[in-house]
Amino acid sequence: MKLKFCLTFAALALSVTSVSAQARNFDLPSGCEYGRVKSYDFKSEDVRGAVESGYNIYNDPQTYPDPSNPDQTDYNQEEYANFFESLINLFNSFDYLRVEVPKHVVQDEVFRAKGNLFDRYANVHFNNSEFGYVGKDKSNLDANSYLNMKFSRTYGYGLVWINRAGGMCSAEGVWVQKKPRIVSGSATHASGKVQANIQYLIDKYSTAAKDTSVNARLIIRVRDDLYGQTASTSVSLSALQGNTTISVTPANPGINSVSVTLSDGKYTDGMSLGYVRVPGTPKPPCPRCQPL
Repeated sequence: MKLKFCLTFAALALSVTSVSAQARNFDLPSGCEYGRVKSYDFKSEDVRGAVESGYNIYNDPQTYPDPSNPDQTDYNQEEYANFFESLINLFNSFDYLRVEVPKHVVQDEVFRAKGNLFDRYANVHFNNSEFGYVGKDKSNLDANSYLNMKFSRTYGYGLVWINRAGGMCSAEGVWVQKKPRIVSGSATHASGKVQANIQYLIDKYSTAAKDTSVNARLIIRVRDDLYGQTASTSVSLSALQGNTTISVTPANPGINSVSVTLSDGKYTDGMSLGYVRVPGTPKPPCPRCQPL
């Protein structure tokens, strides 16, 4: 699908000592092809507004995960100079270009974008909707190019695109999220089971929140301290935040270590809950098995 967004490419005056700042612009380059991979991506006509909303987090302060952090809403337009590199001295292109990026990335963490080309040793220019031009890479023997990038202030929908000679361009939407977080947890023994009480947070832009086919999950693992036998189980979480209880029958009585893992479908958070004494005498898993 060809987008007919209007964008004027202005050649930037660059020098060793000075750079001129430019205003944000959330339009795609003219003729850029926008690929939709997931059903919860925005339609082509809605991309501009979605990207702009994702970038404008300084107009809508977030309370996740740390409402006491005043730096979360800082904004300095001077930091976002060099939005586009001048489209000068580009080589002739072939008829294929596609960008590949993770559908979900963590805010302010580096991820890798891939340019899938038709030909080798071609320069590909990488861009995103927050920083503009990020850098370039020459395609390798497999006709692929790669570049690391991140979204530092975007929270929500962002855009990554690559362009090369002849005005060829390919774009892909990215959901920028916070990691899942186990806020607090405790473990106890009750009726032969080890039980964990957990308070958790899952971001509204995570895979589990956006994709109805993916469930957020909480996993508990219990390991006996004498023979190292483990038991585990998991539960699906229906809410993005709250308190829940999960329990499992340990593989052996005695002293057991307890840990929990929270998954949002892609990213995880873990917490050790210490040790719980389960009444009874530990039994070796085999006749000749020795304690650890």
